[in-house]
Amino acid sequence: MKTFIKNNGFYFLGIILLIIVWEVVSVASNNAITFPSIGVILKSLGEIITIKNSYLVFLYTILRLLISILASILIASFLAYFARRSNVFKKIITPIITIIKTAPVVSFIIILIVLIGHDKSSIIVSFLITLPILYEGFYNAYNSINSDIKDEIKLLSNTNFYVIKNIFIPIMMPYIITSLLQSVSLGIKSLVMAELITQPKYSIGRELLQYRNSLDMGGIMAWTIILIVVMIVFELLLNKYKNKIENRI
Repeated sequence: MKTFIKNNGFYFLGIILLIIVWEVVSVASNNAITFPSIGVILKSLGEIITIKNSYLVFLYTILRLLISILASILIASFLAYFARRSNVFKKIITPIITIIKTAPVVSFIIILIVLIGHDKSSIIVSFLITLPILYEGFYNAYNSINSDIKDEIKLLSNTNFYVIKNIFIPIMMPYIITSLLQSVSLGIKSLVMAELITQPKYSIGRELLQYRNSLDMGGIMAWTIILIVVMIVFELLLNKYKNKIENRI
């Protein structure tokens, strides 16, 4: 317990400081629409948690995120593998990845709405935003298996399941997990933005727009807190797994 407090004390101190600053600004502004008090936000959070429909909204948004991330992992791993094996393929794919990485999110949303409609646009937007990050992560991971490591393996044994599991994967995973942490964070932001514009059924983006239309900033902040908590838990789990793998190397 003491170790946990020691390692995370300043983290929680920062959260407490943010809460205090928000409450001071809320009292000073005396405007519940722009700066609702912590009490109002917590009340809205309690209302969201007690509404059954909120769980569907949350699960559908998380499901969209998982689909987009899994698709990005699959495509990015293949693209990075072939880019690592072929310099020609790398030269072809690099400008495409660069365009995807630098194009505005709103442009993707508008184009996809025209091409495929509202329902699936948010998933594809999240996929496109996370693809370049995961591609770079996998490419760096493949590069981490340098020729010296390969030569040592050839001297000792052939490349087999044991070598892949106990040598290649532990070396590669820190790069992959780092890119996954970045992609999940950007993925959920772009997904919710796309949901807000495309308005698919059962989506957090749609809920946020409804709260905005009713000038309910407490509800907007409540959903924001839910998303932040989920992302923090996800990052903690991934970092814990990353540290476990790094300790094995």
